[in-house]
Amino acid sequence: AIPQDMYDNVMRMRDSVYKHPSAKLLFGDGGVNESTVTFTDVETGAPCKCRPDRITQNNIVVDLKTTEDASPEEFGRSAFNYRYHVQAPFYIDGINTECGYNKVSDFVFVAVEKKPPYAVACYFVPRDVFELGRVEYRRNLDTYVNCLQTGEWPAYSPKITDLRLPGWAFKR
Repeated sequence: AIPQDMYDNVMRMRDSVYKHPSAKLLFGDGGVNESTVTFTDVETGAPCKCRPDRITQNNIVVDLKTTEDASPEEFGRSAFNYRYHVQAPFYIDGINTECGYNKVSDFVFVAVEKKPPYAVACYFVPRDVFELGRVEYRRNLDTYVNCLQTGEWPAYSPKITDLRLPGWAFKR
């Protein structure tokens, strides 16, 4: 069980999403929620899986994200830092691979703030952002398959390196 205050907060976020006109449309039709999609990547042969929050009746993939700040600038920063731009084309390509045809092509993030007033914004992923994400996930899959084949999983330097502190640490 979750604490009552956490439950109440989640219900307020949900209510706020359903009060937002665009989000209400995306979550209100007869789409499919949280279906697991497994597929084999065509280029690498890698086994893959995704779990879209929603595929609408009109074949739009929707992903709900909680955030501290749903404003365009801050959510864009979060999207880059958390690699949401990589998630979008990976999900679209995976769903289309599994279905065997171009079932879906559009992806929308619904961002809801975690604190009152639980502001909501909806963000369509445009083609340039989508293509940047596709380049990144293709590179990631290539690296993954290479690691599987070689048994080497490189991370950080195998040598002892100098500890680097952020510049602000020296200004204190």
